[in-house]
Amino acid sequence: MKTGQGQAWGPENEQAEAGSLKVAGPARRIGYAGGAADERTVRSMTEEAAMIVWLALGGWLALGLVIGLGVIAFGLKRLTPAAAHMKLRVRLLILPGLAALWPVVLLRLAGVRAPEDKA
Repeated sequence: MKTGQGQAWGPENEQAEAGSLKVAGPARRIGYAGGAADERTVRSMTEEAAMIVWLALGGWLALGLVIGLGVIAFGLKRLTPAAAHMKLRVRLLILPGLAALWPVVLLRLAGVRAPEDKA
């Protein structure tokens, strides 16, 4: 069964036509319940997974930006004594690194050090 305008996609289709492109194998649509396909737009799992990844990355960087700005304003001297004489331009240059590695920065501010750094 070929699909045209107004025709539903079904799992029994061996070939489905999308414009001039033919898709081999069973043509399935999410939300197919044996009758006509649902008219609303349905996202595939890959789109949902991509959205979750992008939201998590955005949340990570947003939280890192807030923490990084706080560290630049108040805690940078605690991380390294050389920061006392850093200009604002130099401090802003390290902001992307602080934003990306904010868990490590928080651990360093809390006093956690690697064994190599304690010597």
